[in-house]
Amino acid sequence: MSELEENVARELLTSSGICIIWQAHVAAEAAHRVGNDRAAEILLNIADAAETIWRREGSCPAPLTDPPHTTSPETDACL
Repeated sequence: MSELEENVARELLTSSGICIIWQAHVAAEAAHRVGNDRAAEILLNIADAAETIWRREGSCPAPLTDPPHTTSPETDACL
C-alpha cells in the first residue's frame, strides 16, 4: 500500500468509521464490474489499509476535530 492510500484510509476511518472498509470493497467490485480495474485495485488497497489501521490501533483513529454529522445513505447504512 502506498502512503497516499494509507492517508486516505485513515481520513475515511476518521470521518466515516469502520464501515468504510466494507464500502470500499463494494465500490471496488462496482468499478471492476464496469471495467475500471485500476480504480478497483486502488479501492481494495484503501480497504486493506483501513483494516490494517483499525486492527493495529484497535479502533478508528480519533478525528482532529469532530465534524458535524449530516445524514447520508452511504454512511448511515453502516450505523
